[in-house]
Amino acid sequence: MGHTAPRVAEAAKQQAEAANKQANAAIDAVKASREAMIASERAWVGPSNARSDGPPVAAKPLDVVVEYKNTGREPALNSVYDVQYKIGKLDDPALLSEVSKFIDQCNPRTGIG
Repeated sequence: MGHTAPRVAEAAKQQAEAANKQANAAIDAVKASREAMIASERAWVGPSNARSDGPPVAAKPLDVVVEYKNTGREPALNSVYDVQYKIGKLDDPALLSEVSKFIDQCNPRTGIG
């Protein structure tokens, strides 16, 4: 009978470790769910269109109008912005890919913003 106590203690230790792992997994799942809920409800502001009144001319200023849109659910209050200019041709695959990635970051369904 003296051998039973160590086996029971070991089994209890293993059960406690398994319960601890399950609790940690549940905590992680709740955190992820909370972050997803916050992201789905927040404001997501990003560029929706850009235009200029004429073609670019070397060594001359180019006025560009960039329109922004809030695709999120909450109003965008106290917002800040970051502008990065890219110069290239509209059919440049690398430029299009870079712009698409930036636009995706502003989309609440695909972005992390």
